[in-house]
Amino acid sequence: MAKKNFLLELVKDEIHVLVEFSKKFKIITFIVFCVLIGVVLHFRPFFDEPIVITTNDEISEWYQMADGIKKYLEPKGVDVEILTSNGTLHNVERLLEKDGKVNVGYVIGPALTEAQTGGLYSLGSLDTQPVWIFYRKSPQIQISELKDLKKYRVGIGSNTSGSYVLTKQLMNLNRIDVDKEPNFISDKRGANLLRLKEGKIDVFIMVGGVIDGTVQKLLHDPTLELFNFKNAAAYKHLIGYYTNLTIPAGSIDIIEFLPPKDINLIAVTSSLVVRRDMHPGEQLALLLGANDFAKANNIRMYAGRDEYPAYVDNTIELSPVAKNYYDSGASSLLHYLPFKLAIFINRFWTAILALAFLGSLQITFSLSGLNIKMKITAQLKELIELDRRLHDKSLTQSELDDLIKRGDEICDNVRAIKVPVGAEREYISLMEPLETFRKNLNLQAERLKTELG
Repeated sequence: MAKKNFLLELVKDEIHVLVEFSKKFKIITFIVFCVLIGVVLHFRPFFDEPIVITTNDEISEWYQMADGIKKYLEPKGVDVEILTSNGTLHNVERLLEKDGKVNVGYVIGPALTEAQTGGLYSLGSLDTQPVWIFYRKSPQIQISELKDLKKYRVGIGSNTSGSYVLTKQLMNLNRIDVDKEPNFISDKRGANLLRLKEGKIDVFIMVGGVIDGTVQKLLHDPTLELFNFKNAAAYKHLIGYYTNLTIPAGSIDIIEFLPPKDINLIAVTSSLVVRRDMHPGEQLALLLGANDFAKANNIRMYAGRDEYPAYVDNTIELSPVAKNYYDSGASSLLHYLPFKLAIFINRFWTAILALAFLGSLQITFSLSGLNIKMKITAQLKELIELDRRLHDKSLTQSELDDLIKRGDEICDNVRAIKVPVGAEREYISLMEPLETFRKNLNLQAERLKTELG
């Protein structure tokens, strides 16, 4: 005979008792079930909604980042869609659309108002984005200060871009109102790049990361000069969200030695933001994808090792999911379990541990053991009552027949009791009083037979 697994039998017993209780107390079971369903729906343990990311044009750094996230997540069963846009304000407009499908976007936080950030969470800053000012090399174009731009034809981002907002703020500091200056042309950067190539504008201003396709193209154009913010520290002081950085000579392209000299720039950080109602599991998946792209690509040219992603720009409130990620990191289970299951455990590990603890308590104090004790106690109480009636001197034959019938029923009930592992002693403890009662029944039956004889 195969040896039984004690723990397995104990678990089976506990399940059997729970099923038995649920059948006996149907209303309570239904209420508990409804509460559990409500809790599950509230915490939304799993996700299957597609991730829709709004970025910028297809050669932008943001698009490259989004594509990196997509390549990381799709093999793991997460659907990702990328939409191009006209910049930060366009991205936010999409994110705040009622019932809109876009739930993720890249933004430059300082370009947004408080009203525009109210429905969003930040997953953190992803990179450093300098303000790039390129101008055509020409004896007729001499730019040493931003105020000099007033004399030239300047292409700036469209009014739906963060680049436009930041350019406007910089120009305001230099007493230039871009909305009133006819030589400042606000348009999509592709259109302004064409104007620059055709000589229809002299200067092009944009905000973007170093791997941005447009930035790289302009940096390698020998007909263009890059503006040097010689007073970068002053702009950092005047506008708190800017940082100042230096691009070392040759750091863009060591073969062509670009730039030919050290260049001082001012920069902001861009952020990955989500709708506040986005599933927490998807938010964590995005963070993992963003971190994977950061490690696999050289986009940290002017940042410290592993500096991003991080919560640098606090313009937009940090997501609770992101805060937990930055505080505790991701679970190592992501390397061993299916992606969505690992994310679920990463989110609810404390609840899982609590349930495991409660389960161990239940097994330790054995609900099934308590159940059989209650049943045996109930049978013993009835036996005591029946035994008292059995010894009543006025007992009649009819009453005795009823007691015999009830005694047989109790015997059948006792034999039907499922005895869980570890409760054998309690079961045996019922056998002796039951047998004594049966003997007393027989004695009383003989007594009545003699008296009636």
